Order: sequence, then C-alpha cells, then structure tokens
Amino acid sequence: TSLRATVSRAREATTAPMIPAASAVDRPMGTGARPRKESHVPLRSKAITASVLTLSLISGFVFILVTPILFVLAQSATELGAGLILLLAIGLTIAINGLMWLISPWLMDLTNRWFYRCRDMPLEELGQYRPAVAQFIYATCQRHGVKVPALKLIDDMNPTAYCYGSTADRSRMVLTRGLLHYLNDDELAAVCAHELGHIVHRDFIVMTLASTMVQILWQIYVVAKSVRPKGNDSKGVGEAAALIALVAYVFWWVSQYMLLYLSRVREYYADEFAGAETRNPNALSMALVKVAYSARNRSACIR
Repeated sequence: TSLRATVSRAREATTAPMIPAASAVDRPMGTGARPRKESHVPLRSKAITASVLTLSLISGFVFILVTPILFVLAQSATELGAGLILLLAIGLTIAINGLMWLISPWLMDLTNRWFYRCRDMPLEELGQYRPAVAQFIYATCQRHGVKVPALKLIDDMNPTAYCYGSTADRSRMVLTRGLLHYLNDDELAAVCAHELGHIVHRDFIVMTLASTMVQILWQIYVVAKSVRPKGNDSKGVGEAAALIALVAYVFWWVSQYMLLYLSRVREYYADEFAGAETRNPNALSMALVKVAYSARNRSACIR
C-alpha cells in the first residue's frame, strides 16, 4: 500500500471529534474520557465481518477438498498410503505451526538480541523520557483487559515499530531510538496504539490460523497430483484425483490473495483502533509522514 493510501486510511479511521492533541495523550490515567463507542463501530464491524468471511472461506476450501480426496484415495488399494500421507502431512502442519506459534516470541527475542542488539525497556524507563506515552500505553491496556506488552528498544535511528507474540498477554512491542527521536508524544502514542491494536485484536492467532489453512490446501494439491493408481480402477480414480488437484491449486491461489486481503484488513482495523483510542487520528497520519521522510532522508544520506 502506498504512503498516500495509508495516510488517507489513517485519516478516515475514526469519526471521533478531534480535540487538542496534547490533552488527548496527557490526560491522567483512568480519568480521561474514553473514545465514543460509535467511532469504533463502522470499521470494526467491517473488519470483523471481512475477517470471519475470509477465514470461513479458506477453511471451507480445505474441508471441501479433504473429504473427496480421502474418499477417492480409499477407492484404490494402491493409493491407501497416499491418504495416510496426506493425513500425516496435515497433522504435522497443524502441530508444527502450533509449536511455532507458541515458541516464536522467544525465537524473535533471540533474533532481535543477536542481530539488532535489542534490549528490554521497562515501561518505567519509557516513562522517564515520555511520561505521557507510557501513561497512555498503560491506560489503554487496562481499558482492554490485556497485560502491558514487554517493551523493547533497538538503538538505531531508523524510525520503526512492530509487535509480535502468541497471545495478547505474551506480546512484545519493539521501538527504535529513531522513532523516539523524530515523533512527538501524540504521534508516538498513535504509533504505539496501532501496535496495541494488533495485540488487542489477537492478530497473531488470526493470521496463524489463516496461513495454516493455506498450507493445507497446497498439501492437498501435491498429494492429489501425485496419484498414479494401477489396476482396473485406475482410470476413474486418476481422473477424480486430477480434478481435485486442479481445484486445490485454484483454491490455493485464491487463498493466497485472500490472505493478503486479510492482512490489509487487520492493518486497517489497527489504524482505526489507534484513531479511536487517541481520539486524534491526524497524529497517526503525521507519524506515518515523518517516518517515511525520516527513512528517505537517512537512505539518501547513506547513498
């Protein structure tokens, strides 16, 4: 998505009335006015509907194909092993993806520490330099019933922020020193709110489920196209397997684009969350512009 489209979406993310930016972030914890609920409704309902429909369609593709391919393979004595291989592959995919979902936060911790010299940054430390932002993060997490994510700092002037984890209560939010340098309190709070949106909406779980289904579609295609039955039933079984392989391949291609669409929808949902929580969607727009220009200027200086 281009920067212009992203900025435009951030501006449209909420219909909440804009108030002075400083008061939006600097209000005392627990005493500030909560965003009006109606500001969440339009995009929230669309994002939830789009997410449910996308996941349902991808899951439907899988179930539509699993039953017939197993039935076809069972009709041929020479292909019973292929059916067992498919079931084993599906089971291993689910198990491995589940395991990676559980341990990936620690793997990311190690990667960030080894390659980027990332270190822990307690909320209290952030509060020493940006008390309004630290207060905003704490209040937002309290309001939505999640633990404050483990904050981490990369000592690099490239302005970047991202989050990762397995559940809302086992999440991390990474900020760079460049982000703290270039953004003011309102803009930094908006960027943090966007990342908190991913955490509150459980995007780690949603995207893991969707990608697992897409992988299973590919496995069905690989098994179905490899069917080479022998004997009297070879013609019917072979034609049925070829048809299933073709459908599985089409479903896999369609699901790839649906997965990209789902990712975009979750990003827009996080943008809406940031605009509604800060009640200052313009802060997110300005933060995106600053991040883009700061990164561009740094790249130009390097060249």
